[in-house]
Formats: sequence, C-alpha cells, structure tokens
Amino acid sequence: MMRKWYLALRMWSLTATLIPIGVGGVLAKKAGHFSVGLFLLTLVCGICLQSAVNLFNGYVDGVSGVDKCKGPPPVPLTSLRNGGLFFITASALLAGIILWLTTWGLVWFALAGILGASFYTGRFFKYAGFGVPGVFLLMGVLEVTAAFFVQTQMLSAAVVLASIPVACLVAAILHGNDLGDEAIDRAAGIKTTTLILGTATAKHLYAVLNFTPYACVVAGVLLGYFGFTVLLTLLTIPLAIRLTLDSYQSVKLESLAERSAGLHFLFGMVFVAGLAL
Repeated sequence: MMRKWYLALRMWSLTATLIPIGVGGVLAKKAGHFSVGLFLLTLVCGICLQSAVNLFNGYVDGVSGVDKCKGPPPVPLTSLRNGGLFFITASALLAGIILWLTTWGLVWFALAGILGASFYTGRFFKYAGFGVPGVFLLMGVLEVTAAFFVQTQMLSAAVVLASIPVACLVAAILHGNDLGDEAIDRAAGIKTTTLILGTATAKHLYAVLNFTPYACVVAGVLLGYFGFTVLLTLLTIPLAIRLTLDSYQSVKLESLAERSAGLHFLFGMVFVAGLAL
C-alpha cells in the first residue's frame, strides 16, 4: 500500500518544491532575515500543495480517460480525490498560520498557490496547453519569491532572477513528460504545449528550458547578484546536454520526466549551496 501511495503522490517529484523554497530561504538568510520555524512551515505548505496537484492530476486524468492507455491508477480514483482535498485543505490552513505570523501581504501568494493547485489539471489549464507556463510560474517563480517574502516581507531583482533557473528546470520536467506522452495525449483529445507547438518546436523549447538556467547564473554573477560559487552549477551542463540530445533523437522519452527531475534536483542543490557560500 505504501508503494501505491508513493506512486500516486509521485514522491520522486517533490524536489520540485524542496529546491525553490530552499533557494528562497537561503537568499533570505543572506539578506539577514531567516526563521527556521517559518521556513519549515513554508516547506510543509509547499509539499502539501504539490501533493494536492499530483493527486488531483491523477484523479482528473483517470476520470477523463487520459491515462487509459497507461492502465489503472495505483490507488482508487475516490482515494486520489479525497487525498487531494486533504492536502489542499492542509495547505490552506498552513498558509493561514503563516499569514497570521507574518503579514497579510502574503495573501496573494497564498491564493495563487491554492487556486493553481486546485485547478491545474483540467480543460481550462493543463489540458488547454497551459501546463508548462503554469508550472514555470507556480512552482518556479512563485515558490522562490514567496519563500523569500515570508522571511523578509520584500522582493528584489536578485530573487526574481534566481527564480528563473528553478522555474525553467521544473517546467522541463512537465514538458519532458508531455514529449514522452505525445501519442497518448493526442489520442485522448487534449492539448498540451507539445501538441500545440508541434514536435520539432517542442523539442527546441525543451532545449531552451534546459540551458536558460546556465545563462541566468552567469548573468547573475556578472551583475553582482550572485557570488562566483554559483558557477559550480555549470558542472551539471553535461547532464542537460544528454537530456536534450535524447529528446531530439527520441531516445528514452518514457523516462525523460524523471531524468529531468534529476537535473532539476542536482542543479538546484548545487545552486542552493553556491548561494549559501
């Protein structure tokens, strides 16, 4: 049963929350504002939001028949729905506690996160081709800036720039999944970014998502926003090259999302360490 819920929650993908909140937290600490308690509350709230997204995604995919070619979900659809409701409620309660402890200026971040998690999967968002830009904003830019704002009650150009590499790589996870599921999604009659752009252009976008983070890191160093230690992230370029070549050659597309998550995690850990140093 534990393995079934591990698969339903897509636990391997939770680094998509750990990394952006870690980036926001370390930048706040560098700015002289950091509370361990607030950081942990923010982290658990973010994990609950992503868990809700993953479960709702599995539920809606199952109800709509999108995943019929992949077999039944690991747990019953009603369990996916109820689990999603549990996690979205938990995230709302945690967001309320954070607002009460800090500032009501965070309410817009909270609303964007909760509404985005609740309605991400469906005909008007993910199935309409807005999944990749939505993930870029919600699980990249929003999470980094929100984690920083919780601690400091302010924003800066450096924080926004730091959010873009994380946003690109988390969007690459979803885009890699769409590239691998292109035939299934077309048969299901839904729209994804890949189907809207066409295969060739979608692969170019995947390359852009993989390599833009390195340009942002170099730009941040040249502008004086980041220290030179963040250039250690350039050591992960070979993995970005391998993933991009595989996408162009249509090799191992079925595992592209998981391997993209690996790049996101590896780059993110080095990025967080580099910012801290």
